[in-house]
Amino acid sequence: MEDVKWQTQILKVLSLFFSYTNQMSEWLISTISISHFPSIITEMYYDPIKNIFANTIREYPFLRILFYKILDLMFLRSWYVRRELKELRHKLGDSRIEIYDAGSGFGQYTYFMASKLKPCNVFAIDVKEDWINDCRNFFKLKEILNVSFAVEDLTNINHHNRFDLIVCVDVMEHIQEDITVFRNFYDSLKKIWKKILLSEKNIPLLW
Repeated sequence: MEDVKWQTQILKVLSLFFSYTNQMSEWLISTISISHFPSIITEMYYDPIKNIFANTIREYPFLRILFYKILDLMFLRSWYVRRELKELRHKLGDSRIEIYDAGSGFGQYTYFMASKLKPCNVFAIDVKEDWINDCRNFFKLKEILNVSFAVEDLTNINHHNRFDLIVCVDVMEHIQEDITVFRNFYDSLKKIWKKILLSEKNIPLLW
């Protein structure tokens, strides 16, 4: 009975995911320019579907890593982000990296960095308290000790000269006060060595 329940939940995650990508594809085909409708995308498609995923992996934590792998397979930018992070780890040798995961979401990049960028400390934040609590509980369950979580608004942070690396993926497109956020990022980076990994839907991967 438990096996059937477990398999049912996996199928549920997969079906929701592919339903989401299909809806987005159909909507994009019928839209002349998505750059004119960022709020519509967020309200009608992005957040509601993401909340369904969040609720599912909250109820069944064992599905979270599977969900991370699905995200990595489905989104090309995920491959580029992970590639750049691994190259950075190689360049830095054994140096410890202080990382700011600015908008951690489901925690997939947090999970990747915590294991693949060692030695490192990751400070992961998001504006959604329930998502942060879910990630905190999951990472505690997995005994991942080099990560800490907090609820923060990127327009109002104060981490002067604290981080070596800021990772910000699929976040800036949702923030109107982008100049303020970039100023905060600049102030948060150590002055000796600065690095920001930025990846958004409508712009290329940037360092």
